[in-house]
Amino acid sequence: MANDSQGDLQAARSAVLGAMNEEIAAEIIGFACDLVNIPSPTGEEQAVGDYLGARFRKVGMSVSMQEVEPTRNNMIAHLNPNSPGPSIMFNGHMDTSTSGREAPDLPIGLLPNAIIEDGWLYGLGASNMKAAFSAYYGAIRLIQAAGIKLAGRVTVSGVVGEIEKAPVTHYHGASFRGGGCGANYGVQHGLMADVVVIGEPTGMRIQNAAASYMFCRVGAKGIAQHVWSRERGVDALDKGIFLLHALRAWEPEFEQLVAGAKIGARLTVGAIEGGFPYKPSIAPAPMCDIFVDLRFPPHRSTLEVANLVRRKIAQLGTENPGLDPTFDVYLCRNGFLLPPEDAFFQAVVEAHALAGETATREVERNRYFVSADATTFMEYGMKALAYGPGGLTKDGSYQMYDERGEVCRLANLLACARSYAMLILSHCGIEAEGCS
Repeated sequence: MANDSQGDLQAARSAVLGAMNEEIAAEIIGFACDLVNIPSPTGEEQAVGDYLGARFRKVGMSVSMQEVEPTRNNMIAHLNPNSPGPSIMFNGHMDTSTSGREAPDLPIGLLPNAIIEDGWLYGLGASNMKAAFSAYYGAIRLIQAAGIKLAGRVTVSGVVGEIEKAPVTHYHGASFRGGGCGANYGVQHGLMADVVVIGEPTGMRIQNAAASYMFCRVGAKGIAQHVWSRERGVDALDKGIFLLHALRAWEPEFEQLVAGAKIGARLTVGAIEGGFPYKPSIAPAPMCDIFVDLRFPPHRSTLEVANLVRRKIAQLGTENPGLDPTFDVYLCRNGFLLPPEDAFFQAVVEAHALAGETATREVERNRYFVSADATTFMEYGMKALAYGPGGLTKDGSYQMYDERGEVCRLANLLACARSYAMLILSHCGIEAEGCS
């Protein structure tokens, strides 16, 4: 039975905050370092999931592994799994933004090797978003160390495949299956709670909205020859470069057509690929693809925006005989919006203050261009937002990377653990005998 006494809740909060000591702080930091030291690029998340499962089992949580595809499991841990009371989930993605294998001599913050310098943790995933899992763990440890018994259910979930990527052209396999596939699978197979916190790297600010996004391919075809007879061919690279400039020139109009008051719009050409890099003697190139990232407010449907771009590409083809461009979409994901006046948003603001931190706030407008799995949970009727320890660099700017890669402030990590614990107490409530 839950105890609704404000005095008992205040006592529980004081006990939990007072439970933070050097031992628990070291556990939290060590947990984050362990996670960074386990490589987990998209498609290779299993080792991190196994580690998380083992650690959360040790604090008495019920743990299950949910297979998304072979060797790719979501990790789901419950405290009070059968409680009919209020429920809260702390969710995070286990895959890292990059692999750490992209190039030789990467800086320390882009390698799966934890390094602590002057109160900051460097390493791949430190900011996005392995530190969040250690803060979730820390919140559970603080509540248990204070002897508090909760009246509701707490879930920690680690999902695969959140990173913004998708198979296209000759890029195939699990390492390219991201875009929220793990969260989508999880929710469709029972992963749920009243409210969901996602510890994305927001710098302990609140991201309560995100733009929808779409990945598109705009293609051009040519006629190949060998270099000795290149004059007889048609160059797809020339067509691709023309399309590249045309799309960039159209971005202001695109933004004007689809942007909203709160969430804007962006059209970005992120990649171009054409010809045969290993055999440039085949020239002109027979194909060239332009890869486009579109961001737009969630009140615009993906179909509406795809059709808008499709019409623009068709117009370019009509106005330029012989261009014959192609267009297809290979990933799309809805955005979300949780109003700041919502009770859950306000509960996070309160928890942040109770943890002893200076006032938090919404992220800046451009941060809404960053996606999060909150989208999936919101689509299924839950309330979700992002609020996490990473996303702040030594110079005070809100971003994941400094000149040496990913970095997370350890003080923020410990502060988030306290804040998450305060949120758990406020949302779940305590059993009558849980605090004297």
